[in-house]
Amino acid sequence: MHCLRGYGESKVAAVLASAVLLLYACTHLQWCYHHWHYRLQQLLSSNLQSYTEVPLPHDWAWSKYHSHEELVQLLTWINDTFDAAHVHLIGASVQNRQLLAVHLTGKQPSVPIWLNKPKVKVIGNIHGNEVANREVLLRLVHYLAAHYGSSPRVTQLLDNVELHILPSMNPDGYENNSRHNANDFDLNRNFPFDNQPYDAPGPPSGSDSKAVRNWREHGAGPLQPEVQAVMAWSKQQDFVLSASLHQGALVANYPHDACDTQGRVRICPTQEDPLPLFLAQVYSQNHPSMHRNNKGRFVNGTVQGAQWYTLLGGMQDWVFSDRHSLELTMELSELMRPEQAELETMWHQNLPALMRFMEMVSLARGVEAPLACASLAGLLLLNYT
Repeated sequence: MHCLRGYGESKVAAVLASAVLLLYACTHLQWCYHHWHYRLQQLLSSNLQSYTEVPLPHDWAWSKYHSHEELVQLLTWINDTFDAAHVHLIGASVQNRQLLAVHLTGKQPSVPIWLNKPKVKVIGNIHGNEVANREVLLRLVHYLAAHYGSSPRVTQLLDNVELHILPSMNPDGYENNSRHNANDFDLNRNFPFDNQPYDAPGPPSGSDSKAVRNWREHGAGPLQPEVQAVMAWSKQQDFVLSASLHQGALVANYPHDACDTQGRVRICPTQEDPLPLFLAQVYSQNHPSMHRNNKGRFVNGTVQGAQWYTLLGGMQDWVFSDRHSLELTMELSELMRPEQAELETMWHQNLPALMRFMEMVSLARGVEAPLACASLAGLLLLNYT
């Protein structure tokens, strides 16, 4: 290009750039079609395998709640037993309990060479007294690690996606049977406002909304070590799609959780964006009962957070505004601590929904997933569901 000058150089550069973009778009869309067609037609119809075929540590049972010490023991065993799972420390809680995340991925990527595997993050037990989702994620980690190489669907997923799962973000709260961490902070009110479309509330006043009062009482103040760890981890990994698991309702909640400083506006920009709602519907429609939930503001088991109730300082909005990616909040049960006998049912209810949600990561890749790809995937989903 050094031999070109002035207008001629700009014109040639523009033509070359257009050609490269056209080649990229055509190649990507061709890959997108075959990727989704193969995945949805051949794999999503396959049955999810049972647990009778895979090993477990001695005396381990899925029909009970497990202590943090038992969680560490299980994840250590999984790390040592299965090639697809790699456990690493992302930080520590206030009371110095380990925050252990599991990286799950395969060895045979089929994505184009210029595209990195997209990364998916799933976090549980943000509120310490919401305990069943923690067990669901422990079982999901084991299921994926144990079935890689034997289940076509699991193998296809891990060969094309990097999964990162943090079963417990709030181990102190879990051990202390408290919603909050050991410093009495609600971790889902403690995320910063730095890059959000609204500023943090000003000095306290008599006009403060309930959402602001809740944030001042439970979330405002220094960032907690658990929140700092998740923020650093998220910035290091650059996740494309995320989910946080909660309890207290049965619904798939999509951003935003707040639209303005006071948390009074009920319709946020994402209300007009089809992708967050579509992803919420993917989870809800693949859960046997969530999609039938039309209580209050819920529509077929989905709701935009701010339309349900507003909260400030939430992780979902921080991910959307600071990391420029999507995170949804899945509420798995109206009960905070279901009976241990219900854990088996919860697992079988949520496994298909979790699998399908994680398989949707290509839709959330931003410029690397054109709207045409999203539309194509949606059409294929209608054909195969």
